[in-house]
Amino acid sequence: MINTEELRNAMDAFERGELNAADYKKISGGYGTYMERGDKTHMLRLGLTGGEADARQLGFIAGCAEKYKAAFAHITTCQTIQLHHLSSEAVCDIIGGSDNAGIRTLGCGGDHPRNVMASPLSGVDPADHFDVMPYAKAAARYLEEADKKIRLPRKLKVSFESSDKNDTHATFRDVGFIARPNGTFDVYTAGGLGVSPKLGLLTAENVDPGDTLLHLRAMIMTFIEHGNYKNRAKARTRFMRDEMGDERYKEEYHKNLQKAIDEGAGKLYIPRFLTDGSGQPENCSKDERIFCQKQAGRYAVRWIPVGGIVSIQMLRELSSELMRCGEAVLRLVPGGGAYIINCTEKEAYKFLKITENDTAVYDIEKSTACIGCSVCRTGIRDSQKLLSDIVLAVKASGLPEKCLPPIRISGCPSSCGAHQSGTIGFQGRVKKTASGELKSAFAVFLDGSGEAYNERMGESLGVVLTEDVPDMMVEIGQNTSPSFFEKYDENIVAARDIIMRYV
Repeated sequence: MINTEELRNAMDAFERGELNAADYKKISGGYGTYMERGDKTHMLRLGLTGGEADARQLGFIAGCAEKYKAAFAHITTCQTIQLHHLSSEAVCDIIGGSDNAGIRTLGCGGDHPRNVMASPLSGVDPADHFDVMPYAKAAARYLEEADKKIRLPRKLKVSFESSDKNDTHATFRDVGFIARPNGTFDVYTAGGLGVSPKLGLLTAENVDPGDTLLHLRAMIMTFIEHGNYKNRAKARTRFMRDEMGDERYKEEYHKNLQKAIDEGAGKLYIPRFLTDGSGQPENCSKDERIFCQKQAGRYAVRWIPVGGIVSIQMLRELSSELMRCGEAVLRLVPGGGAYIINCTEKEAYKFLKITENDTAVYDIEKSTACIGCSVCRTGIRDSQKLLSDIVLAVKASGLPEKCLPPIRISGCPSSCGAHQSGTIGFQGRVKKTASGELKSAFAVFLDGSGEAYNERMGESLGVVLTEDVPDMMVEIGQNTSPSFFEKYDENIVAARDIIMRYV
């Protein structure tokens, strides 16, 4: 049972006006909880290593959401589930019982190692080089123990990628491990989004996966030695590269890697089974949301709730069905959706039925959006409303389902929607009109990509008034129909021309 006395005391002091919001956030963030807008309710972030939840874990989340009357859940870009509109008593009670359910809340906020991410189809995707999930789980255990003994300058994000899809954006995290066909990892470090985004630096190649913990130790030592403890705005790992330059940064990293080796930081012994592509299963054409796994007779079902918003009823239905399955588990997708993997054919159709009225159909509905300023205390713009308004406008215009790409929306500079990596991305801003009036707006980014070895930050084109964004997106769709990605290069040019008229 996790001791929440410190958090309870901080909540009480904040409610009495004895603790200001900034000081309260310093305490609450370490427990994975933040005050919501209006200072009356709380959100709680539930960490799931690699985004994986089995029947017991999802049942715990659904049960808590029902018991404590959470308004809804939200799937985040770091493969966690957030419960919203909770009372302070509910937050403390859920945190107190989360550890026994195999769910981490401690360190899911604040200056701590965050939820360790992994490819949502790792271990089941025919495109895998090898299964990275065991390494992600070992890394999560290591970081959780290390977090009890160290104080980092700020948060540390770690991810593992099993193929070249780069769903977890491993090439622009603080530490990212990308599986290679020869059974090794390429290690990228000191990348990140947010203010002054930066692609990760290829720091080590052909790394034995057994040495994963050595590289985590090397980053922790480098971050503690060279991270900025005085200026939070410059305290992420990517700013160390700005201070030292890439070459000196790599020298310091590898010096600490050798120290980790000398200290005996630990070697992992996990069998690796490489995927050569020769044993791929039969073509699966039963439904576009059912995918054949590389294991014969096993299937994965894709579910994409629009905006990553999940009803409490859906949590209960999914957890109840998982209880009736043999090996099926839920895997969260960083963009806001999920897969239910390891299903038999019969189980796959059950999950398809459960989710059929709560999943994206249009590509634009597959977009990623942070929770937005209607809920987030530090947000600037309402990301969820913008996405909803765009979807309604596109459907009302009768445009084809694939005329627009999935987009990424962040309500503020924190980049919780990873807007810089989107084909089209939006970031909440304020715009001054010709008359001097300050109005709601979004900065627009174009042609970003998270795909491994083709990753790039989107080009910043300018700022568009929020009220104009739906019309702008409809106009883009009208000029890029029927499919945005079929003629990508041409359609990017068309989109840029249209956006520039609106900015």
